[in-house]
Amino acid sequence: MSRIVAIVRLQHEEELIGLDLFLADDEVTDPAQAARDAVAEFLATDEGKKIVERTIDFDWGHAMVYVPEDIWRKHGLLWPVDGQQAVVVVVDQDESLSE
Repeated sequence: MSRIVAIVRLQHEEELIGLDLFLADDEVTDPAQAARDAVAEFLATDEGKKIVERTIDFDWGHAMVYVPEDIWRKHGLLWPVDGQQAVVVVVDQDESLSE
């Protein structure tokens, strides 16, 4: 059974910047390493090298924008889930649900 993998992007180890959902193939035993391998493969391409020159400091935010879907797939990660944008529901942790 495939698993949903959430990449949570934090800034300064505390502020949530982004949440990206992938569907990982059953063969993926280490989703974090699969994601890093996909990014490394992209950065080795001519397009990836051009992006690094423009961004100077290629980070996870850039990865979510620039790494093409076919490279994620080669590493067992489907993004965005089912080829469509995931629905994100934001809730207030302290919202009273019993009233």
